[in-house]
Amino acid sequence: MLYHGGRRSATAPLSQYFADMLDWRQKADLLATAWYSLPQAERAQAVIYTENYGDASAVNVYRPDVPEAISGHQNYFFWGPRTYTGSVMIVFGESRTTLETNFDSVVEFTRDANPYLEPYERGPVFICRGLHENL
Repeated sequence: MLYHGGRRSATAPLSQYFADMLDWRQKADLLATAWYSLPQAERAQAVIYTENYGDASAVNVYRPDVPEAISGHQNYFFWGPRTYTGSVMIVFGESRTTLETNFDSVVEFTRDANPYLEPYERGPVFICRGLHENL
């Protein structure tokens, strides 16, 4: 999405400048709620993964009670998957079609439907199990 100089974008009611300032705590809470919904044995190995570094940062800032989120976006790429294997992942920002080709199981847990966000900042939170490749 290109910066629109403060004008409303064609994809959200607010300009990207303002839309990008919204929903960080709520997004972190959605992802943490998905993590807490897992059985304790799965929580021990589960990771929160987001396509956008901002969403991962929101989890890491607002929800220190859950494991540190990972992402492949921007500098988060350099930090890698840490010790996670990908056996259980909470995923935000990726399409269901892509996830279904990479996991044995993909379940939509909830959805961020805030209409004021840019389209790439709203959508489903998935719980995925059985990654086919090395994380």
